[in-house]
Amino acid sequence: MPRLSDLQQQFCDALRSAEAPPAALLDMLVDDDLALQRFNVYRNNFVVLNGDALADMYPVIKQLVGDEAFRTLATAYVRQYPPQERSLLLYGDRFAQFLGSIPELSALPYLADVARIEFAWTDAYHAEECAPLTEQQVAAIAPERFAQARLVPHPSLHCIRSDYPIFHIWQAN
Repeated sequence: MPRLSDLQQQFCDALRSAEAPPAALLDMLVDDDLALQRFNVYRNNFVVLNGDALADMYPVIKQLVGDEAFRTLATAYVRQYPPQERSLLLYGDRFAQFLGSIPELSALPYLADVARIEFAWTDAYHAEECAPLTEQQVAAIAPERFAQARLVPHPSLHCIRSDYPIFHIWQAN
């Protein structure tokens, strides 16, 4: 009998695969004729719910490519990059890279950059609050100390460089 960690790894690998799970895995899970059906329901829920989390995070990308194409992209992304955290609030941090790696999307070269804006917006929205520098704090800095003073940007700041008018694309959609 395999170790629990090996069984868990096999189960997770099978969840991400579009192929039928190994018979040996199904035999270990449940002792009846419905193991494959149960597993497929679980796998479908895994893919659909994580894909829905991506759709919530990337509504502009979904609008730009359409529902069906987005569902296909989301399914492929979930299988390649399953969630690593308990919370899905920031799931999809590699989605822009993923989109940029798909040759079929080359007709939409701005798509990955628009995805970067969407992730940056969500990341900033959920970022920890930081107190802004006040006018009084700046006034309290002695003039001879200005040369050593350094402004620290908010931790959620994202600078996105693009050759395309991605802000306007994002805003319009």
